[in-house]
Amino acid sequence: SDVCSSDLLSLDMVAIPADTPTYMHLVYKMLVQIPAQIVVYSTQAKQHLVHTYALRETLVTVAPIGVDDRTYLQHVVTPTPRSAYKIPEIGYIVAVCAPCDQRFGQDLLIRAMSSIWQYHPETRLIIAGEGPQLAQLQKLAQYTSQPRYIHFVAPPDDIAAFFAGVDIVVYPARQSAMPSSLLIAMALERPVVATLIPNVQEIIEANGNGLLTPTNDADALASAVIRLLNDHALRISIAFNARNRVSQRFRKDAWLTSIRNCYRMY
Repeated sequence: SDVCSSDLLSLDMVAIPADTPTYMHLVYKMLVQIPAQIVVYSTQAKQHLVHTYALRETLVTVAPIGVDDRTYLQHVVTPTPRSAYKIPEIGYIVAVCAPCDQRFGQDLLIRAMSSIWQYHPETRLIIAGEGPQLAQLQKLAQYTSQPRYIHFVAPPDDIAAFFAGVDIVVYPARQSAMPSSLLIAMALERPVVATLIPNVQEIIEANGNGLLTPTNDADALASAVIRLLNDHALRISIAFNARNRVSQRFRKDAWLTSIRNCYRMY
């Protein structure tokens, strides 16, 4: 949770991991029954809360997060050059930007690369992030057929510049809050592939502004990425629709206005 008071509770995630101790489930249940109003980021999150804890519909308000309007000004974003990662000018770049944690599924994308390389052998994978699973992911990469084509980099200082310099953005998470990084990539007209999980489903309309795959399925991730790499027209269409989706529903000013309105009620 981000904010908690007797009046208002703002939650970025509502699904409790399966391995959470029983007493934490009880604490969470008590927590969501205290406030006069709950703010969540997605319709799916609201449905989960209302159904799981028998809450009133009016108790939960949906305020989708948004990204800064400057993200839409593509002409002011200077892409990070390939030379920054010592990557040649040939071949596609597939990228993921998220903490190196099992929840975010980078291991699945590493496994998917073997299939992608069969069709596009010059493709590079950039994994941007730090976290408890970084060493395991680096070891996993060494067992692939082209370990030198998988690049591990620190979280970018300028995430817009990072995404502007890649061809496809993948978000292979097993569980996640609504990811602002995915919204930024879409605002920059990057074609995206993501897993079919709550919150992400709120952002991506399958085959319209992105491709969705089942969770824990490296083969499906590979197939989706290959489909985009093989179809230039599809990449352009998805990228254009992605930008429109973000500009229509996930603007920072609209998000902040919604949050302010909730607080003004109390």
